Amino acid sequence: MHLNNLAKDGPFVVNVRRNSTFEWELRHLTTLQFVDRHPGKGFGTLFVHDGERDVKEHFWITERGQEYRRIADQATS
Repeated sequence: MHLNNLAKDGPFVVNVRRNSTFEWELRHLTTLQFVDRHPGKGFGTLFVHDGERDVKEHFWITERGQEYRRIADQATS
């Protein structure tokens, strides 16, 4: 779901909280190299304080993430 939201046009606004499930999931996607940080941005800037943020200002979906989405879409078709 998060990869799809990063791939869509427009903002991906989330009410972020430190140590949340969303933070863990985003860290996992980063470890898998499905998403990456914009230069000078990342977890520290996204989770600096709780509140609504556009995740796309801090992270972007990688080609590897796009390929995973394509494979997952084919598997469910």
